[in-house]
Amino acid sequence: MIRVVYGRTTGDGRRYIVRGYRLEDRRRVRHICCETGLLGRPQEAWFEGRAEFADMFSSYYTDHEPECALVSVVNHRVEAYLLGCLDSKIQKRVFNRKILPGITMRMFNPKWWLRPVNRSFLRAMRLSRKRKELKIPEQEIFDKYPAHLHINIADPGLRGQGIGQAMMQAYFEILRTAAVPGVHLGTTSHNRTAVRFYKNMGFEVLVERRLTCYDHVIDDPPVYLLYFGKRL
Repeated sequence: MIRVVYGRTTGDGRRYIVRGYRLEDRRRVRHICCETGLLGRPQEAWFEGRAEFADMFSSYYTDHEPECALVSVVNHRVEAYLLGCLDSKIQKRVFNRKILPGITMRMFNPKWWLRPVNRSFLRAMRLSRKRKELKIPEQEIFDKYPAHLHINIADPGLRGQGIGQAMMQAYFEILRTAAVPGVHLGTTSHNRTAVRFYKNMGFEVLVERRLTCYDHVIDDPPVYLLYFGKRL
């Protein structure tokens, strides 16, 4: 059983708890996933289709490894989550077999890919893949840092208030109990606050590569893909 971590925000004194994910949190987790999907902002300018987006970035963790998921509750509402896994090789295999086919089938529907936003998304992703911008030393990272995580906070006013740190510490406890030697995560240079946070939590940059698939939806490129790792 994941212990509950109590804290208090520094801004307005609101009390929060960090606890293990529950089935009734699923809808709220998916909402936060979409609300933060474009570099911390709502995803719609980059990718239309909330069900597909939430399935891509949250459904494995909530549906297949919920024991490694955490949420932060503020005023009786989930405002943040940390979704993780113990073994990225297993996560990738399950995702590819059980989740990705359904997402792909829906994305081939003309109602999805004929939307202008989604055509731009597909074109940008195709170019990024052609330029090998998304290619990382996956095997090397998975061997040394087998766990990974996604962390998001819905309300910008709650960011930098200690909630992310509390969730991270609780997740590290889960990983150490399971004797996992390391954890990694992916982000971009555009998430400047997050980058500082990860470095303060002891993560080191493993990969830094120019990424162009966001250039058409942001005002201040360039953006760099960043992978961080931390030994436990």
